[in-house]
Amino acid sequence: MIATTPILVAIAAITSGVSNLPYARSHVTASDPNSHCLWWAAGSVVYNQSDGGNPVNGGTEFTAVTRSWQSWQTIQNGCGNLTLYEGPRLSAPAGRTVGYTQGASDNHNVVMFRQRLCRNVAPASDPCFSNYTCNNVYDCWGNPDTTIGLTTTTYRVSSGEILDADIEFNAAVFHFTTADSPTCSGGNYSNCVATDVQNTATHEFGHSQGLDHTTYCNGGICSVMNPNSSPGEISKRTIDPWSASFICDAYPKGGPSQDCLSVVPKSGCAAVPGSMARPLAVLCIFLLRRQTVRRRS
Repeated sequence: MIATTPILVAIAAITSGVSNLPYARSHVTASDPNSHCLWWAAGSVVYNQSDGGNPVNGGTEFTAVTRSWQSWQTIQNGCGNLTLYEGPRLSAPAGRTVGYTQGASDNHNVVMFRQRLCRNVAPASDPCFSNYTCNNVYDCWGNPDTTIGLTTTTYRVSSGEILDADIEFNAAVFHFTTADSPTCSGGNYSNCVATDVQNTATHEFGHSQGLDHTTYCNGGICSVMNPNSSPGEISKRTIDPWSASFICDAYPKGGPSQDCLSVVPKSGCAAVPGSMARPLAVLCIFLLRRQTVRRRS
């Protein structure tokens, strides 16, 4: 998950456990570094964008999202065992639904923009607020306003194998843009950068492959998995060397994907075994974990 710099104080307590290693892997149990790490089995991972897109971008957001996963695929081509590609755009309900149904044949790794806040469209008494389903029921953003994006990952608790990963963008609060420069100002969002789509999506696709947040910077370069973002930022469009090394370590070309139990990545990640599928939502640039079958990042 990604947050903006003006709210760093507000999220300090939430992100106090964020790593400062070159890269950090997400675990089955977020608070337990000795639990399984998350990983996809070698093979293909298909992403589907919701056909609703983000209307204010006039369709340019679709291209920006595509470029984001393609930047990760470029690294996979060099040293990884995954083939990421994009399937057809999905309409509702599939294109607007986050989550995973065990045994179903129509699960999708969906990427979508939420254009309205759940508190504005769902009755305050609706139980969806307590069971965290308002986003699907009312097609809305029900996470903290300060969260820019969220990746919800479903995985096997017994092994850490990822089964599904869905990405949501908070277009109800943030002005998503696709221009290269300059930084937007004065309430103008035309031909400038406010919250960059590709910047945010590249971070979220990192979560979808099993990366967690880190504040690591070196030589003026910071990790794409840094959990903070400033208005006008586009640096996360480019994947840093340390996050790239995660792909080589966790997804070695020609071999099986690696849990922390069977490989010690360059960042020093360690883990232990963890059987049923549980979703993990990885909050882009904020850290929010719910005691349900879902984890966010």
